Amino acid sequence: MSKNNTSNNNHNNDSWAENLKRNQEQRMKDSKWFNMQPGEKTVLEFLPDFGPVMKDFNGDGMAETLRYEYKVIDINHRDAGAKPWDVSKRWSECIDYHLKQGHRILKVERVGAGMKTNYYFTPVDSRSSGSNSGAAS
Repeated sequence: MSKNNTSNNNHNNDSWAENLKRNQEQRMKDSKWFNMQPGEKTVLEFLPDFGPVMKDFNGDGMAETLRYEYKVIDINHRDAGAKPWDVSKRWSECIDYHLKQGHRILKVERVGAGMKTNYYFTPVDSRSSGSNSGAAS
């Protein structure tokens, strides 16, 4: 492959990645709910509006599943505003542990999908989140 072809391929790859990222960001803005994809990391500010809610996941009009809903602001997308994030009892216990410790801003990493989803929570010093724009590493 010539140097020119390599340069064109790199440009094409950059265009693909840029357009895919733009689509993903727009979908996030359009969504009423906060959601993370497998492998994604972000920094969330937790608001004091949270608690247990019953949800209808099978569309039959009957709320049969207990979830724990938190209002969060994705620090990397503040312009999207506060969004609800529903989690299971297991992840609610982890989040509540950090909230009880006074940590309102957490770096969150999602690993896996479906029943094998794990979240990893790391407190973020709220004094430093503004200086580095809260970007997750």
